[in-house]
Amino acid sequence: MEYGKPWVASCSAQLVEVQDEDPNNPAGNNDLDLKIVISNAYPCYHCKVSNVSVKNTGSVPVKLNTTVYIIYGSTEIKCSAYEDQATGETKYACDTDGNGKADIVVWGCFTSLNGKQIEPGGTQSFTVDIHVEQDAEQKSTYTVEIIIRGIQWNEY
Repeated sequence: MEYGKPWVASCSAQLVEVQDEDPNNPAGNNDLDLKIVISNAYPCYHCKVSNVSVKNTGSVPVKLNTTVYIIYGSTEIKCSAYEDQATGETKYACDTDGNGKADIVVWGCFTSLNGKQIEPGGTQSFTVDIHVEQDAEQKSTYTVEIIIRGIQWNEY
């Protein structure tokens, strides 16, 4: 009932060209990256993005490799993967202010994509969960970028 009010956080997701991950590729950069923006963030805010798919549009099988970045202000920070002892899930801790504490934690079934092989024309769907931690700066904007690279199966 509070949605859209100025004191409530919002979460949006889109597939966009964030960066050229393969600048030396003669075929060009023909991919899209998942960009999730949390605006007016506050501690314990949770955002979930569902039904995102990655598709192998090439002609050979690929194995997937996932990297998570967060942008806070104008700074891009690579998030650190760890295993949650309680759930056994892989999660990514993102420390945006450099104080050694995670401000944002990212997880979801996309973390199980590392090393997964997708055949030509094949797809894999996944979800992303983002939690704004207690140490996060209130009323801030956080941009989460999830980059999933398809690496030729025999070069992984």
